[in-house]
Amino acid sequence: MPKIGKFSAHIVVDGKEVEEYGLEESDENNITCFIPSATDQTFSINLTSDYHEDVGFNAYMDGPWVSGQMCRPRTNVCMLGVRQSGSLFRPFTFGALELTDDEDALMNKSAWSDLGCIELRVLRIVQGSHHVIPSTNNTTFISDGPVHERSKKSGSHRIKLGAPQHGVREVVSVAYRDTVQKPFARIRFLYRPKGLLQAQGIIPSSPKPESRKRRKEEPHEEKPSPAERRKKEERLKALRAEAESLEAELGMEGSPGRVKKESSPVRIRPSTGDNDIIDLTED
Repeated sequence: MPKIGKFSAHIVVDGKEVEEYGLEESDENNITCFIPSATDQTFSINLTSDYHEDVGFNAYMDGPWVSGQMCRPRTNVCMLGVRQSGSLFRPFTFGALELTDDEDALMNKSAWSDLGCIELRVLRIVQGSHHVIPSTNNTTFISDGPVHERSKKSGSHRIKLGAPQHGVREVVSVAYRDTVQKPFARIRFLYRPKGLLQAQGIIPSSPKPESRKRRKEEPHEEKPSPAERRKKEERLKALRAEAESLEAELGMEGSPGRVKKESSPVRIRPSTGDNDIIDLTED
């Protein structure tokens, strides 16, 4: 789990924390890591603050601000998605990235320059400044338009939204002690398909398991026929006799006396068998 100062966060899929790779703490206020993503995978973000005052976690996905969550001192909250109304939200999902050869899309670099990034900016709240406001629809901040095929984003994902779900949320407006340009802390998740992260050497490639099919196709070791077995036993007997004869000769060439019998170099191998949720506005 990436942690910077008094704050930490992790991406959750199917109730389990997604493993992070390549954690890099660029300074005391910024940390970045990579996570694997999969198409149509729904996720949430668990947020933890051990700070002694209220803070706001502001989420920027693929560039724009999409959601904010207020976190009380020494508590944790869960960011499930983007608010659509006072009683509905749409969950975060990883979606396939659509490409286009339209040259106009190539000119709009801002539409794809930050694709593949979930950024959380932590801002300290001016205590007592929050007040409840009417709910707004923030789903329009999420774009799913195509990007140019020369944007070097081929094979990547982007953030999309799932079907609306019920969830009553109080929306408040607050004043911050920090600015979004210079947040108190910043946590960045760079999400990519697992195969791409493996190709880039960020995730170690998994060893290929031995093919069960090949093992099944391999013929079993056949037992020798009685005739072959007799031949092998006779050969083994002859080898033993020859070994004993050589030992006797060596004994005679040495000092007279009792011949010390060494163990035969021939071996027979044994046969083997088979919490309270408070949304924040962008301001």
